[in-house]
Amino acid sequence: RVSYDRDYLDSCVRPVQDQYLDSKIMKFKEDEVIVDCGSFIGDNALSYFKYMKKVKKYYLIEPDENNILISKRILNNENFENIEYIQCATGKENKEFRFVSGTSGGTYISQEGDKIISISRRDDLIKEPATFIKMDIEGEEASTLEGAIEQIKNNKPKLAVCAYHKPNDLINLTNLVLSIRNDYKVFLRLYFSGFCEAVLYFI
Repeated sequence: RVSYDRDYLDSCVRPVQDQYLDSKIMKFKEDEVIVDCGSFIGDNALSYFKYMKKVKKYYLIEPDENNILISKRILNNENFENIEYIQCATGKENKEFRFVSGTSGGTYISQEGDKIISISRRDDLIKEPATFIKMDIEGEEASTLEGAIEQIKNNKPKLAVCAYHKPNDLINLTNLVLSIRNDYKVFLRLYFSGFCEAVLYFI
């Protein structure tokens, strides 16, 4: 960002298959409780199960009904266990919004949306202590973190948070998480050289 040196970005890129589950940073056990915010069509869940095989619970949260149906078809074909599908979005308060749906991963909240969806605070939605929370939610990462304060404060789950949807996410998301708990170690990894797919990890 300082130098606009694209070669530097290229030198930092990690393999895309490691996104959210980066083996250089993340360590998992078979009793993980995973909350996947913005699960799209279950592709990250598929990657996790093929990597770890077992999980205590995998909460797959996605506001788009079509994406939920595709996720169920994909994951049920693999006979993975302990998955709970939740159709909603996440944020800092419980309410309803208009939502732009579609078949891509870039669905988002907008007054011009074609559907109405529920938004739930993460702390209200799932009471079970999480061990890992992943967020790729098209700019709603900060709002979702604010709705998960008690979970983060009390349980210190591992976090993988997208940090490229808004210009100040890199700084604002880091400051927000560290204001909740200042004992996290913070890592930044890039999975695409244009700075898209930048992920902050809190361990």
